[in-house]
Amino acid sequence: MLHKLGARKLIFFGLGPMGCIPLERVMNTNYTCQDSVNKLAMSFNDNTKQLMQDLSAQLPNATFQFGDAYNEFADLIANPLKHGRFLPNYCLIDSLFPEPQKLIRNFSCVLTGFSNADSPCCRLGRIRPSLTCTPASSLCKERSKYVFWDEYHPTEAANQVIANAIIKKLSFRPLNAPPSAAAAPSNNTASSPATTSVAPAGAPSSPTALSPASSTTTVPFIATPPAPTPSS
Repeated sequence: MLHKLGARKLIFFGLGPMGCIPLERVMNTNYTCQDSVNKLAMSFNDNTKQLMQDLSAQLPNATFQFGDAYNEFADLIANPLKHGRFLPNYCLIDSLFPEPQKLIRNFSCVLTGFSNADSPCCRLGRIRPSLTCTPASSLCKERSKYVFWDEYHPTEAANQVIANAIIKKLSFRPLNAPPSAAAAPSNNTASSPATTSVAPAGAPSSPTALSPASSTTTVPFIATPPAPTPSS
């Protein structure tokens, strides 16, 4: 349907560890992740990834990709402190301590990042599950330290971690990223040999033939001085 309407590039985002969302935890007697639900999520991701590959191969000019951040999201839930950082002005470097939780208890450290990965920031008092956020709900003091906004959904801070993981996997370049070093002009043009771009046979001689998007070959070209003329 989307392809018929003109869609050619599509990213389908997969599921995270659904068995670890606060709703599933509170339904479990020991408040741990539901492994059976996580297995269903992983099975869904595997099948959907294969479907995206099949559609890309079958549909003309289609590039359908699968955005998978299951492992990164699971690591964020299992190790929330790992995705934060200690401010060096207030405590020792966190990498020296295998258990950052003990460091927080024993020292007066300031931690920026996640500190809660199993409870919702938005809840209805002590009522659990509180399902979704309502005008009667109360909010946590620092929502950026929570992985989950409500019983189901990640917070904006957690979504940023997930999105960055997908961007890295799919090798996307941010729109506001500075140009790469290879594209930057050289400051020492006198000492470096000049280069020229040679277009394939039959290519137009306009500047578009030398653009990075065109099929061109770059070969080194070293200028040589003209031969001396014989004296009369």
